[in-house]
Amino acid sequence: MGPNMFYRNMLIWILLLVAVVAITGLMAYKFFMPDIVRKKAYSSLYKVLFPGGEEQKAAILKTFHDFTNNRFSDEEILDYFVKIKGLQSLSSTKKMGFWVKKHLMSPTEIKLNYFEQVKFYKLFINYPSKQSKRRKPDLSNAGMVDNNPTNSSTEQQKAESSESLAIKH
Repeated sequence: MGPNMFYRNMLIWILLLVAVVAITGLMAYKFFMPDIVRKKAYSSLYKVLFPGGEEQKAAILKTFHDFTNNRFSDEEILDYFVKIKGLQSLSSTKKMGFWVKKHLMSPTEIKLNYFEQVKFYKLFINYPSKQSKRRKPDLSNAGMVDNNPTNSSTEQQKAESSESLAIKH
């Protein structure tokens, strides 16, 4: 056994050690990273999505359990709710941190059927309710609302009669 054989065996052991460390690191990353991301993201998301605290969260869970017939656990429901509503409410209003963005972009743990999705969006379309500082536009002067139907109907009759006179002549 010469010196070349010694270096060759040493190289094989080093490569084997590097491969084992790399595979172990990848497995640890796949196993532990989602939990780390979820914990860091939930701390900031809960403040935004549940300003009413635990009572508000319990009400949402109860509503969710009602229209899904208790098919999912609380953790699965919260994961779905936080990801869907978090993307909706945070993507347009605030800058998201790395952990929040990483969590929100990951797939949900549950899949709702079509009817459950429709019910979800009907119930939670404007959640959390935003107190708009802007006033709603007044549509009464825009021709959208008819405040005085008798006057508008007489004006419409006059317009029709003048059109019919113009057509006859």
